[in-house]
Amino acid sequence: MTTQSKTTIILISIFIIGFLLGIVVDRTFIEHQMKNRVTRMRNPRMIGHLLERVIQPTPEQRDKIEKVLKKYSDKLIEKRHIIMNESGALMDSLRAELEPILTDEQKRRMEEHRLRFKTRERGKGKFPGPMRPPIGEPPVEFFR
Repeated sequence: MTTQSKTTIILISIFIIGFLLGIVVDRTFIEHQMKNRVTRMRNPRMIGHLLERVIQPTPEQRDKIEKVLKKYSDKLIEKRHIIMNESGALMDSLRAELEPILTDEQKRRMEEHRLRFKTRERGKGKFPGPMRPPIGEPPVEFFR
């Protein structure tokens, strides 16, 4: 093997390794970025950060706006908990009403689907991503 062919093979190998590494790093970075974005958007107090960009409050307005945002973000947190509980109860009622109608095989498939949806793995299936973590108390700050 000549020196020129060895050099060519090494350069092509480096190019391929760099290309594959770039794909992996880019995908990881994008997934991390999207996960952070979704997490922030689920935070009811994120509205303060969004509104700050839009209205650009003066320093005198910040305290007043923050009080209003706190009042409404607490209400949003409460509503979100209520909706999640009502949705869960509604799904339980739906399953209970369907149970006498379905065959054993249909019940088994429905239960498998429910478990698969509840514990789905990141990046797998039609609805990628892990089940949302329970909603805790978001950070207190409204503005950055």
